[in-house]
Amino acid sequence: MRMDTSRMMTILGDTGLYRLTDESFIAGELSAYAAGLSLVYDALEELQRERFLTTAGDRGLRLIESITGRELETAGMEERRTMLLYRLAITQNDFTCAKIGQALTAAGIEASVSEDIDGIYVNVIRLLRPDISEANIAKAAEPFFPAHLPGIFDFLKQSFAVFDEQDMTWSQHDTLDRTWTQFEEYGGK
Repeated sequence: MRMDTSRMMTILGDTGLYRLTDESFIAGELSAYAAGLSLVYDALEELQRERFLTTAGDRGLRLIESITGRELETAGMEERRTMLLYRLAITQNDFTCAKIGQALTAAGIEASVSEDIDGIYVNVIRLLRPDISEANIAKAAEPFFPAHLPGIFDFLKQSFAVFDEQDMTWSQHDTLDRTWTQFEEYGGK
């Protein structure tokens, strides 16, 4: 924001204490104040922009990431915002399968979640950050599980879309009598 010296000159001129012209000493002094205040206003605008997750640039996102203990700099700005929004939205009442599935977005995955006596089953649908290893994603997801249930991850290499593209019915796939691991290795062929 640029400070306007004419506004300051008008306000001071209305007091009747000063004779203000563009060449007066006071006008020069007001110009210097305006230049200094413009720097302050610009800094304040940047701080205001950086303090909100939805408008923050790289600097603001890095500060928020340092608070959450997650450094996501290799992801794009929108992916970082999405993961941080989900991370900051988690409460102590969010231990349902649906809420855990939403929270896992903060760990960098889209997943379907189901619960069993053995733990929380996480079928990873899509990695939001392909640059992170499966082990690191599982570690980042740990805080979102209840303490008494471990997370059990399944990072599928093949999707149902792959099978749909093949010229086989599901009955024909079933006759091959393969496990999911074999389907992943052979692509359902």
